[in-house]
Amino acid sequence: MRLFGLIFLCLWSALDAKATVQVDTEYKGLIGKYCSYWVDQTGHKTVEDAQQALQLNEFLAVEQDVYENVSGIPIYWFHFTIQSSLTEEVWLNINNSNLLEIDLFKLNEATEIIDHYSTGALEDKSTRQYDTETFWFPLIEGGDTNPISVMVRIKASINMEAPFEVGTFQALIEMKKKSDTLAILFIGAMMIMCFYNLFVFLYTKDRIYIIYVLYIIAVTIGTTFLNNYPILEAVIGRKLAHYFTASWLWTVFLAMGYFGIQYLNMDKKYRRLYQLIRLELLILIAFGFVNFFVKSSFLAFYYELAVLLFYFTSVFTAIHVFFQERNNKTLLYAIGWTLVIIGGLIYLLVINNVVPYTYLTRNAMYFGVMAEVLIFSIALARRLYELKVNQEWLNLELENTNKSLKQNNEALDSFNYHVSHDLKTVLNNSNALARMAKKYNEKANHGKVHEIVSKLLVVTENGAETVQSFLTLGKIDSLFSNEQATELNIKNEIERILIEHEIEINLNYLPTDIAVLKMHKKAFESIFLNLFTNTVKYAIDHPQAYLNIFIEADKLIIRYKDFGRGIDLEAFGHLLFKPFERGGADASIEGTGVGLYIIKRIVEMYKGEIDLQSEVGQGVELTFKFPLEIIP
Repeated sequence: MRLFGLIFLCLWSALDAKATVQVDTEYKGLIGKYCSYWVDQTGHKTVEDAQQALQLNEFLAVEQDVYENVSGIPIYWFHFTIQSSLTEEVWLNINNSNLLEIDLFKLNEATEIIDHYSTGALEDKSTRQYDTETFWFPLIEGGDTNPISVMVRIKASINMEAPFEVGTFQALIEMKKKSDTLAILFIGAMMIMCFYNLFVFLYTKDRIYIIYVLYIIAVTIGTTFLNNYPILEAVIGRKLAHYFTASWLWTVFLAMGYFGIQYLNMDKKYRRLYQLIRLELLILIAFGFVNFFVKSSFLAFYYELAVLLFYFTSVFTAIHVFFQERNNKTLLYAIGWTLVIIGGLIYLLVINNVVPYTYLTRNAMYFGVMAEVLIFSIALARRLYELKVNQEWLNLELENTNKSLKQNNEALDSFNYHVSHDLKTVLNNSNALARMAKKYNEKANHGKVHEIVSKLLVVTENGAETVQSFLTLGKIDSLFSNEQATELNIKNEIERILIEHEIEINLNYLPTDIAVLKMHKKAFESIFLNLFTNTVKYAIDHPQAYLNIFIEADKLIIRYKDFGRGIDLEAFGHLLFKPFERGGADASIEGTGVGLYIIKRIVEMYKGEIDLQSEVGQGVELTFKFPLEIIP
């Protein structure tokens, strides 16, 4: 009988065309190349039918460490023979949590079934020999050196992936710990990023962060499900999770696509790509709906094509947008998206036997998704920083605007007061003098009429100057919004101002290499016309001044000094640049008190600074500091 068994085993091995798995180390690893397989087209074949097919050489050799195939065929039979020289029990781990049905038969040399285990992803956990997500089976007892034959019947869902991993129970536990560690690190990293982005959303109310939170949740569920940690089962149940995979997996792609659309503003800036991605997402969602009526296994091939198309479009979009905009935002997006797509592509290539099955390649999605989430979190952190900087800038602008509004309101109050007061005074004085002139004209007192007319001319000239000052104040803001700055020859413009306004002044224009400034012509004229006018008004003898223009410490300096009466800064310094304040000037000297105010407003509009130094009887020195941008 013993001899008959050995002869039968030899014949069986020859028929199988596969060597026996010799387990002489604690961890043998993946034994796919020792296996053969047979496809059950009907789905109703028995173990006896499989044995007969094996004897008739209908089983085909598995050429890879792990058999992988995506097809609509639901049932596969696998066979291998195994023999152990170890004193410890040898186990088999079919390392795939997404197999719907598994029947394992152990046969002795007489082809008798000595053990039968039946379990699967939809079965109760009590049917499993070891309580874990994948499927573990004891094969050979410790010290048993007899070869056994193993037949495995598997019903798959989306794809047939049969990683047969052999070793002692303790060795397989060590391998499981490594996989568990990787999964825990992945889930932990995803949860950290999830809470981080949720916190940022609550802080900023920017919806891009809540969209990314939803994406992280979806991709975590999808990735762990496809990598033997189906936490989704606890949420939607085993049947829906495994039988109707396409009906929920679209949520992962929808989150990916919608995040990209929002992050890149594709609906506004890249309409064609936006419409293409939206169409592809609708196709994936349609697969999910069809999956309720058609089994996942029959949809698998076409579903993969739709996913590949979406991956290709996503990578193309990331690269295209980067080359269009070329900034850090699109660079990080392109890198992150490319990494996650590479991880997904490697997974698809592995389950289609294009790329060899290893722990690294099989878990490439973990690395791709983690790298992508890290990079996108950096990108979103940069977005948060930009929002913060923008907020600080807006706050500063608001502060400056409020300050400007306050100053404008104060100026407006002063303006209204002086308009009503000065014009009323001019009109009253003009009216009184006109009546007096009429009275003395009727009396034929021509000398008195001449005297009154002279006074009337002075009053009307003062009134005209007041009106001109008011008009100048109103034109300052519109000057910068309605006109363009031009290149002005400094010396020519100064000579023009002196000639056109008939100003007689001894101006010493110090030699300088700076001959041209880029300013608004009227602004330049307003500054120097007011300077020259004040020099003439407050001159002690003949009006004289000097002008010096030079560069100092990355600033353009314009220094103007006259030698007139000067200003008591201790008494009137706080009033110098306020409108309609004359700094203690003699009432007999004409003026409205808006000259320095106008100069200061213009200088600040060019982002410049103004400083005034003066002593009574020593004249006034004004220093203007402008950015170098006004030099063409």
